[in-house]
Amino acid sequence: MSGTDDQLAAVATAYRSWALSHRHLYRLMMDRPLPRDRLAPGLEDRAAAALVAATGGDPDAARAAFAFAHGMVVLE
Repeated sequence: MSGTDDQLAAVATAYRSWALSHRHLYRLMMDRPLPRDRLAPGLEDRAAAALVAATGGDPDAARAAFAFAHGMVVLE
């Protein structure tokens, strides 16, 4: 596995672990659309930075990885 693969596995493992350990909070966070107009400028970019880095700097791959991880967690 390359360093990027290791990073992505670590981020995915942490995401899953947190989501399953905090099921009710996770559901509250993910159940409704995010009110982006209320976010501070740049907040989404900073929040996504670890996942973007783990996908080699590719924001589209990061979005796909998040969608996959979220879908798998919801199915558990």
